[in-house]
Amino acid sequence: MAIPQSFDGIWWSVEVPPGWHAHRDEECATFQGSPSIGAFQISSAQKEVGPITDADLEEFALDRIPERVQLVQVAYGQFSGFTASFQKDDLMWKEWWLRAGRLMVYATYNVVAHSLDAAVNEQADVETMLATLKIKAMQV
Repeated sequence: MAIPQSFDGIWWSVEVPPGWHAHRDEECATFQGSPSIGAFQISSAQKEVGPITDADLEEFALDRIPERVQLVQVAYGQFSGFTASFQKDDLMWKEWWLRAGRLMVYATYNVVAHSLDAAVNEQADVETMLATLKIKAMQV
């Protein structure tokens, strides 16, 4: 059985499942399965003073999601926050706004709407990656 590989962001890390590859861009990290059906991306930011609050996360989320889309509370290890799922144009989106101390993680997964059935396993891998999300020892 293949072993997940660790991927380090600036302030966080995740375990990448076998068959997935990751690359770092200027603004985020992108993860894709093989064969690639959708794309999973993670970006992060730190608040200079004080911890990130649910209100901070809601402010970011409400700027992104369509009206009438509900935020759902989630927790992944050291992180808690919100997720929302919606369709925009021909893409299905799932987004997460997570916090731990001064660190905010914004993650997105998108897939072409007609590929949703094929993306079930990929979506499970995304949830598995989020469950391994950890703060790097410094900063928070």
